[in-house]
Amino acid sequence: MQWDYETKPEKCPLCGATTIAEIRYGLIRLTPERKKEIDEGIWVMGGCMTHPALAKWLCKTCNARMYKPYNKDEIDA
Repeated sequence: MQWDYETKPEKCPLCGATTIAEIRYGLIRLTPERKKEIDEGIWVMGGCMTHPALAKWLCKTCNARMYKPYNKDEIDA
């Protein structure tokens, strides 16, 4: 099942937890500030590849992934 949201959900649609973190993609330089944000659960690293079809948010309790809708016609093949 895929859950789509325009903005970050307040709770997980699967388990109801409020531990939702943004998933960031790309080559991210891990500075002390970014490490602190990861430790606080604000965001998680998603990998080096990026694409609008990838999950945007992650429940840190049950690992459910949530997506932001995108227009497939606007993406270059």
